Amino acid sequence: MLDVRLDLLQGLLTDLSARSRRQRKSEAGRERSRRRHHEAGGRERLARLALDVAQTLELPPREREVLRQALDVEDVGRTWLEHMLFPRMTLPASVRDVLLDSYASHSAEILNELDWPASVVELVRIHRTRWDGEGSLGLRGSDIPLQARILAVAAAYGALTSMEPDTGSDEASAELERHAGHRLDPDVVAAFIERFAGEHREA
Repeated sequence: MLDVRLDLLQGLLTDLSARSRRQRKSEAGRERSRRRHHEAGGRERLARLALDVAQTLELPPREREVLRQALDVEDVGRTWLEHMLFPRMTLPASVRDVLLDSYASHSAEILNELDWPASVVELVRIHRTRWDGEGSLGLRGSDIPLQARILAVAAAYGALTSMEPDTGSDEASAELERHAGHRLDPDVVAAFIERFAGEHREA
């Protein structure tokens, strides 16, 4: 059943992307295609890194499986905003920023409508909760589930490298460190950066 839901969601995203391509100029379409290719190539690597970090931080196997599923779908709300809402409406930049900042709730709503497992929906819904508790859902620090803190760092890294495809690990790591202790769990950020370093050593 999970594979069916994932296929359905991927079909939805493909359809959204195709509609967006038809609505934009060819040059912009080529740029988005380049970025999607980069993102697709990096998503598998990022998921692997996130699950390695989860194992290092001793996240239980059942929660790692929920995290694995969430890694595949956490940004569906962002995709919906960028490909369906924004092309059809002229919105001030400030409004667009607010909507994008709350994309996790849009993702959770979409996944819920597609009958995704409740544990995955909830993880996607809360993963943008800030470590410092600012603007949070009543959670802060270690009260935020570990799997959500891991997903938050993975999503932040993925957003950095998808928005700027030429961003290297060093630049992205520096940006993660800048948010450590504020938006992101500093211990999880440190674990990711150590894993990045280990990946370079293995290369």
